Amino acid sequence: MADLFFSLIIPTYNRLSHLPGTLKSVLSQQFDSFEVIVVDDGSKDGTWEWLETQDDHRLRIIKQQNAERGAARNTGWAEARGRYVSFLDSDDQLLPDFFMKANQFCEEKAYPTFFHMGYAIADPTGRIKVKVDQLPSGKGDFLLKGNPLSCIGVFVKRELFPQYSFHTSRDLAGSEDWELWMRIAARYGIECKHGIHALLIDHESRSVMHYNEEALMKRKSLAISSAYADRWVQEKYAHEVPKVESHWYSYVALHLALSDQRKRALHYWLQSIRFDWTSIFQRRTLGILKHLMRNHR
Repeated sequence: MADLFFSLIIPTYNRLSHLPGTLKSVLSQQFDSFEVIVVDDGSKDGTWEWLETQDDHRLRIIKQQNAERGAARNTGWAEARGRYVSFLDSDDQLLPDFFMKANQFCEEKAYPTFFHMGYAIADPTGRIKVKVDQLPSGKGDFLLKGNPLSCIGVFVKRELFPQYSFHTSRDLAGSEDWELWMRIAARYGIECKHGIHALLIDHESRSVMHYNEEALMKRKSLAISSAYADRWVQEKYAHEVPKVESHWYSYVALHLALSDQRKRALHYWLQSIRFDWTSIFQRRTLGILKHLMRNHR
C-alpha cells in the first residue's frame, strides 16, 4: 500500500494559547506523508511571530488579513499539495493514528472523494464528553438535521477546489462548513470511518454566550439558500426542506436559550417542531429544554 500525501489546513485567529498543543498533536503523527498549512487570519496576539520560530519541514505558514475562517481555509486549500485536504481548528487535536488510519481507509474504500473520520468532544483535560464516531456512510442524510461532521476529521480530494470551496460571507461564519458539506455530499456521497481519531476540545473561550437573534436568522437564511442554489442539493434533497428548516430553527432556539433569551428560544423551538415533529427526539431538544428550564428557575 503506497502512502498518500495529505494536506491539513489549520486556520487560526488569536489562538496562541491553544495553537501549540494543536500543532504538537499534528506533528506527532505515526505517519509522515503529510503537510500542515497554518493560515494566520490576521491574529494580533503574537501567533505569527510564534509560528516563525517553528522549524519542521512539514509545516507551511501563510499570513493574511482577517477574512474569517471560511476564507482562511480556502487560502490553505488553494496552496495545498496533497491528494486529499483535511481541516482542523486551531484549538482541537489529532490522535497519533489520524493520518495512518486515513491512509488505510482510503485504500479500503477505493479512494472516495469525500470521507470522515470519527472524533470525540473532550474537555481541556482530555476527558471524553461526547463521541461522534458512528456516522453512517451514504449520501449524507444526517446533514439535513445538523452538522455532526463539524470541521474535524473531514477529507476532500484536493481537485474539488475551487468549484467546491467554503462560503466566505461573514454572515455565514460558523456554518460555512455545513453549507459546503451539503453540496459535496449531495454530489459524491460520503464514507464514514468509525472510531475516535481526533478531539474537539470544549473549552470556556470556545463559545460566546450571547447570541444575536437577527444574526442567527440571517445565518439560517443564507445557509439554506446557498446550499439549495446547488443543483445537486436540489435534486437529492428537494423534498427534505422541512427537515432542514427544522434543524435551523432548533439551532437558533438552542443558541438563544444559551444566552438567556428564553421567550424567543421557545418561539423558534416550536417552529422547529412545526416543520418536523420528530425533531423532539433529537439530542439537541434535550439541550434546549435544559437551558429553558434553567433560565426559568
